[in-house]
Amino acid sequence: MAESDSLTGSTTVTDANDDRPYCFYLSETMTTQHADGSRHYYPAIVRENDPGYYRTDWDYGTDFHLAKRAVASLNQKRGIPPDVVSRIVMSSMFPKADANRHDVTADAP
Repeated sequence: MAESDSLTGSTTVTDANDDRPYCFYLSETMTTQHADGSRHYYPAIVRENDPGYYRTDWDYGTDFHLAKRAVASLNQKRGIPPDVVSRIVMSSMFPKADANRHDVTADAP
């Protein structure tokens, strides 16, 4: 589970025994509609090999591109490059499978 502090921007993953890497992530669907009808973006925390994600309560406004840049900046400050973010996010979407190289590269009949 993750807890966030919207004032400081700090995030704590509450399971102290879990040292798997995590990153911040935002997609165009991660929005909440406000009372005025506008849709605001809220990033999530994604932990490696953990199905799904943990939503934060951080309101990053209505501009997706600005929100996406802010999330990328958070990851960069933590030393997580975009390729590692992609790997972490993919690991949360698909369970690990026991596939060896031969299974992937074998010629089809």
